[in-house]
Amino acid sequence: MKNNSTQNSKISPTKKLLLGVIFFFLILLLLEFIIGFAGLERYDHKFMPRSSYPIFVAGKGDMADYYVTNPHFGAYINKQSFLRVKPADVSRIFVVGGSAAYGFPYTEEYGFSGYIRRALDQAAPNRFEIINASGMSFGSHRVLDILKDVTLYDPDLVIVYSGNNEYVEQNVLPEIKTPPAAIEKISAVFNRTDIYRAIRLGLLKAAPGVFESRIKQDVTDIRSDPQVHRGNIGRSSHTDTSILANYRNNIAAMKELLIQQGIKGIFCTVPVDLGGWLPQSDLPQFVDDAAAVRWMELLELRDAAFQKNDTALEVEYLRKILEITPQDPGMLFNYGKVLWMLGRYEAAYQELEKAKDFDFRPIRALSSFNQVIRNTIDENNAIFLADLASLVKEKYIRGQARDIFLDYCHLTETGNKLVAELLLPVLSKAVGTSRFDIEDLAGLIHNDPKAKNKDDIVRGHELYAQALTFENNGRNDLAEKNYLQALAYLPDFDQIYGNLGHLYAEQNDVKKAMEMYTTALQLNPKSHLILLAQGYISLQESRFDEAEKFFIKALNITPDLPGAYSGLGDIAMHRGEYRLAVKYYNDSLRLGEDSEWLRKNLAQAYLSLGDRQNAVLNWQNALKYSPFDQETRELVKKYSQNR
Repeated sequence: MKNNSTQNSKISPTKKLLLGVIFFFLILLLLEFIIGFAGLERYDHKFMPRSSYPIFVAGKGDMADYYVTNPHFGAYINKQSFLRVKPADVSRIFVVGGSAAYGFPYTEEYGFSGYIRRALDQAAPNRFEIINASGMSFGSHRVLDILKDVTLYDPDLVIVYSGNNEYVEQNVLPEIKTPPAAIEKISAVFNRTDIYRAIRLGLLKAAPGVFESRIKQDVTDIRSDPQVHRGNIGRSSHTDTSILANYRNNIAAMKELLIQQGIKGIFCTVPVDLGGWLPQSDLPQFVDDAAAVRWMELLELRDAAFQKNDTALEVEYLRKILEITPQDPGMLFNYGKVLWMLGRYEAAYQELEKAKDFDFRPIRALSSFNQVIRNTIDENNAIFLADLASLVKEKYIRGQARDIFLDYCHLTETGNKLVAELLLPVLSKAVGTSRFDIEDLAGLIHNDPKAKNKDDIVRGHELYAQALTFENNGRNDLAEKNYLQALAYLPDFDQIYGNLGHLYAEQNDVKKAMEMYTTALQLNPKSHLILLAQGYISLQESRFDEAEKFFIKALNITPDLPGAYSGLGDIAMHRGEYRLAVKYYNDSLRLGEDSEWLRKNLAQAYLSLGDRQNAVLNWQNALKYSPFDQETRELVKKYSQNR
């Protein structure tokens, strides 16, 4: 018989398990403590670009009492600092959004948040903190990611100003399925530990080819790479539906997050430039040949009226043109501009807004996005609306909308001051009307002297934004002048060299264009768009082997680049490799490129392979772009009859 004392000294399996778990976590804590002294974060950028980075980190040295913007995010998120312990009776306000909220082309000091901050500092010293956590080119999914961090820093209010960048990523964003909240929180904590960092660094050091996955084109994780790899998604009914759904889901998630955390929110509708930024038009589609003939006749009459400066007649012809092609953004824009000249501002606004909404290159907040914002508001849960788009509209229809925008969405100094003033009544409602006097603050914003102290970087970016507008509106002479002036301030800005290259290429100055492109690539070797441009210049010069190398380099950086595939198709055609040409042209079509010349080249490639049916089909598609092309009509007729 066993001794009772021996029996009682045994530890039950449950207790053993519990002690084992405690011991395991103690070991983990000890490891975390020891690894923390290794300073592994210094290796992250080199070896582990896909690790998780917080937006804000504790400062060092003189900034030890502050949170500062994580250096990992460099120039892509505003560099800000704020006290780690929020003082009593201080309202902490964050601003999140894209480049218009960021303050581009200026620094944040010249954005609307900077004007509000300085006015509040004068009117109510030490009562408010304004922290601008906006990012360059960030769409709503990136803004949501930033907001998740922002909620950790004891905010009283968050201002959301997002909507201009929903079509910016190179591919349509997939629907992001989030795991259960508990799992997401555990994962977020683990991803920030030094143990996780050490494991990832070790694996990447041992076998980088296996564990270092290249950043995909569809960049959805700002922790991986804070720079947005801009693309051109284009328009289709499916794309528009997906983009709007993605935006709606992200805004709803922002609202829900703020309500759950008990944080007040101001959601802003986003005003954009309507009259100063020419939209991009796709070629019009006609219901039949008669409509196409009538459209061309009206266009010639409209041009004649324009030459005679007969504005009333021009309005009439534009109205009739739009009866045939009511969604043509170029004609809507022209119609709106002429109405504006006649002083019919409200009618002009309606046409210009439609032109913006039908823009084939959607780079501005669409009306549907602003409606999502309006539908989000819930003042019972402290979610307020700043309907900036409607307030700017009022200025438009009173003929007072000059000097608000530098380009398609970025505000001038005047525009940033205006938005700052328009935000004041909603800000007052959100933080309490007794905290400041709206009229006093508006006066301080209006008379802010900060603009007199711009540095060279700010002036350079301002010139760059102005040059973009001139280039977009076909004023290449003024665009070139502004780009060159901007280079005097920003000599290492690769995009300026690239844009100058485009201008010189349009002027058929191949030597100058290639010089600009070469400099741009030296500054940014991973610019697939510059490689693509160089490829097309080489192609036009019949340097086919050189062009092929440029296109392949571009595809190594961005595999889904339709222009590179169509360029390779042209090279294959020149070499008589018709089957390969068909493949490349169809790859380009699959990725969203479509044009008259692409369809004609593809038709010729099919014909060279003896496939008359597909040749005819592509000639017919080419006629959609140029319905009066008699040569193509004859080819359709000839090869349809002989099939």
